[in-house]
Amino acid sequence: MRYVIVAVLLVLLLAHTAHSEALLVILFGDKLSTERFQLGINAAVTGSDFMGLDGTKTRYSWAFGMMGEIKVSDAFTIQPELTVKTPAGARNRSDRGLPENVEDCVKEETFTVDTEMNYLTMPVYFKYFIAPSFGIGLGPQVGYLTSARDVYEGKTEGDYDITVVQGATGDYNRWDFGFAAKAEWLFSPHKKMRSLRLSFNYYYGVTDVVKDNSGDAVSNSIWLLTLNIPVGGEDAAAEAGH
Repeated sequence: MRYVIVAVLLVLLLAHTAHSEALLVILFGDKLSTERFQLGINAAVTGSDFMGLDGTKTRYSWAFGMMGEIKVSDAFTIQPELTVKTPAGARNRSDRGLPENVEDCVKEETFTVDTEMNYLTMPVYFKYFIAPSFGIGLGPQVGYLTSARDVYEGKTEGDYDITVVQGATGDYNRWDFGFAAKAEWLFSPHKKMRSLRLSFNYYYGVTDVVKDNSGDAVSNSIWLLTLNIPVGGEDAAAEAGH
């Protein structure tokens, strides 16, 4: 029954904001988290770029989501995550031309193009603890593109600054697949899955993000520095004292 409730929560999260997600985890954390299963909230700073394009720069942003961790043994856990806001894209793209409505009035040599994308992602990490306070994980990740836009910045012929935002979701494939890795540090290893932890995650996309791409494949490269806050369940340290 516990895992049925978890599945229902995951479906509900698809239609809610990050704030609603956090509220659901907090409300139901005590009911769902046990000695062998732990819920938590993830908050991260991120950097993303495109593999397959030359000259692009990293786009920095933030991500927010939830995690569930299933204990298999003292050294091995399975950690699925659901992130409702996973930024992707890149800055300083040279392969995107100016929009038709401004190309006659903008100095071409001044404009830059940044692509801003957001995905709903679900990685599943198979995690092994090589020390009580340090674990490493690897697993598949699937993502669904929720939005994409190009942001053009430059100067007009009259030397005025101009910014043009153009929707670009239709230019990219909705589904994205790849592999994710994580290195995780537990602040309080005696609390085990109840410990606050910090992790560095990296996603390597293997599918082409550009729809009907006739050139070299373009894929996502994303890193996340993530703070995980466990929610609910009895404190492992308190259990050890009884």
